[in-house]
Parts: sequence; C-alpha cells; structure tokens
Amino acid sequence: MRSSQKEISMDDNLPNDVLSSIFSQLAIQADSATPFEGDPAAAFYEINALRSTNQRFRALIESDETIRSKINKIEKISLFDRATRAMKEAENPACTKTTNDIITYHGLTDPKFQDRVKSAAAARDIDAIPDMVAPAAIELHGVTLPDSQDSIKWRATRRDIIAGMAAPTAIERNEMTNRSMQDRAKMILGERSRQEGGRGR
Repeated sequence: MRSSQKEISMDDNLPNDVLSSIFSQLAIQADSATPFEGDPAAAFYEINALRSTNQRFRALIESDETIRSKINKIEKISLFDRATRAMKEAENPACTKTTNDIITYHGLTDPKFQDRVKSAAAARDIDAIPDMVAPAAIELHGVTLPDSQDSIKWRATRRDIIAGMAAPTAIERNEMTNRSMQDRAKMILGERSRQEGGRGR
C-alpha cells in the first residue's frame, strides 16, 4: 500500500475507480476476517495521509456515503489504539513532535484525549528538564483543564523540593496556588529534613 500512497501524492488525477480500489484495500486491512490480523489504526493513518495529500481522494470521500461510513467505522474501532500510541509518543523524552503534531497525526478530536496527551507531554518535560517550571510547560503544551494544571504544578514543585529547593520558593516559581498541595509540598520538605538529620547522626 505504501507504493500506492506515493503514487497518489504525486498524481492528483487518478480516476475515482482507482482511488476507490485503494480505499477498499485499506478497508480490508482494517477489517480482517481474523481479528488479530486486522490493523484499523494502520489503515486510519494511511487513509489520513492520502486524504491530506490528494484532493481527488478527499472529494471522493465527501461524495461517497459508503466510504464515509467505512471511514467512521475505522475511526471508532481504532480510537483506543491511536490514543495509546499518542500517549506513548507524548511520554517519550526522545519525541521531537509538538503536542499538536501528535494530536493531529493520531486524529484525536475528542478534547478529553487531547488534554491527556497535552498533560503527558507537559509532565514529560517537567521530569526531563530540571529548569522547566510548571507555567512554562502548561503554556507550551496548551494544558487547559484546571485539575491537569494542578497536577503538573504539583509534579514540578515536588521535583524542585526533592532536588533541595526550599518549599516556598518551589511553590512560588511553579505558581502552585492549591492550598492542599502547598501543605503536601511542605510535608515533603519536612520529611526530607528528617531524613537528612537521621543520616547526620
């Protein structure tokens, strides 16, 4: 199928019957008679790539209700797999894609899944980059849910305190305004002080 995709991206004048045949092969790939042989996510990525590079393919999808119905089915049955792959990418420190690129590539249109990916990428940066403060990670990855923002602020504050920073400083620089989390941060500092005192005896 990759050779077909390459031809389509180069030739935008292929007849509809050829495009329909290519789509049919992708649909078969997604909906194999043997469940473990089918790969709906792979078919989704192929279709998305074709749709983004070939105008006639997009027009065919818009004009053919049967094809649209099959694509909707592929999107539904591949959603969990695509979301899982997106999360793995977002959590991978070696990933160079932006959060929006990850979301777009995996076709995640549900805001719930989008925020999970954004939160995972922000948490990844907090863990991987010692100087990354929570507000910067939140802004960089577009995290909007208050609970997710609080979680990232807590993660960064905890990291800083464990690294030796005073709790008030860590709380302030990560803009952690949640009082309950502030108290938890101070408890971490107290526990660290007790551990250091015990080692000094």
